[in-house]
Amino acid sequence: MSKSTTDLAENVDDVKTPARVGFRGTLDAFIVVSLLGLALSCIFTFFARSFWLFDLLANLRTQQLIAAIGIGLLCLILRRWRGVALAIMIGILHLPAFQFAFPKRGDSELSDGPPLRVMTMNVLTRNQNHDAIVADIRDADPTVFAILELSGPLARRLESEFHTDYPHRLVRPSNTGNFGIGLYSSIPMNNSRVYLHENTEIETIVAELPNHGCVVIATHPLPPMGSSLFAARNRHLEEVTKLVRQTDENSMDKNSKILMGDLNLTPWSPVFWDFAKANHLHRAIDGFDITPTWYQARGFPFGLVLDHVLTTEDWHCTSHRVGPRMGSDHRSVTVQLHHVSD
Repeated sequence: MSKSTTDLAENVDDVKTPARVGFRGTLDAFIVVSLLGLALSCIFTFFARSFWLFDLLANLRTQQLIAAIGIGLLCLILRRWRGVALAIMIGILHLPAFQFAFPKRGDSELSDGPPLRVMTMNVLTRNQNHDAIVADIRDADPTVFAILELSGPLARRLESEFHTDYPHRLVRPSNTGNFGIGLYSSIPMNNSRVYLHENTEIETIVAELPNHGCVVIATHPLPPMGSSLFAARNRHLEEVTKLVRQTDENSMDKNSKILMGDLNLTPWSPVFWDFAKANHLHRAIDGFDITPTWYQARGFPFGLVLDHVLTTEDWHCTSHRVGPRMGSDHRSVTVQLHHVSD
């Protein structure tokens, strides 16, 4: 065999076919576009307070982080070191946001008093699966629970089912729109009242729980899809902050508060941080849990943590439960709270 033939045989494996070149080129283009898109999205989240679309990107932070990890691993396999470095940088920029979602709590000594189980559930106004809603409430066995998007038929069903177990209630059902609301309690509630958000006609419920020395607030702002709704959601949160301050002035339980509801806001959004800080609240969470509470359909990759229980520092959360499907686009959240000893 001639030398030229031998060289050709030895180099045949180095020949890149058009198909192979085309696949690699497409893959490289996908990596570049993905990383640039993730980098821009990450930068935009820093301006979430000013524009609804940037707020949406901040609420989708977990999806962006998962995507950055996936692209980073792909770059590692392909030895695209610049891509690996950029993916790591994106992840580092996102990570600080999660310190607000999972607040550090010391080894606080808990009081000997009974725990308080609090539940919030957005049931969806048109949801007819009342049996599943009742079953979820019975399984969670809350002391106090808020029902959001409460319809008239469901209010009547809950009255029938729970009139003995939850004799204390303030109920404001609505069959139009998605903003009916009700607060139910197995223990006495004092000074129960409704606050009307005049610009949106949405109602927030406030009540005092004298057995636990705290104020409970249940609320449900508009979803911020678009500039006007974004502004309305933020204005709703500002009004809730004013309402919290009014309870400080008018209630004997000036410091102890529990706020719950579908806030249409994830804990990794700067708007959430501002709201929590302004009211001296933190998430009631036990351990690491990013289970979406909306949208709860199987295989839907953009589920968000929108339903929350927030408390002041005098409460310690010992359990956190995201409920099962019950016919709504949301899932319930139930937490068990204990007073921290003085």
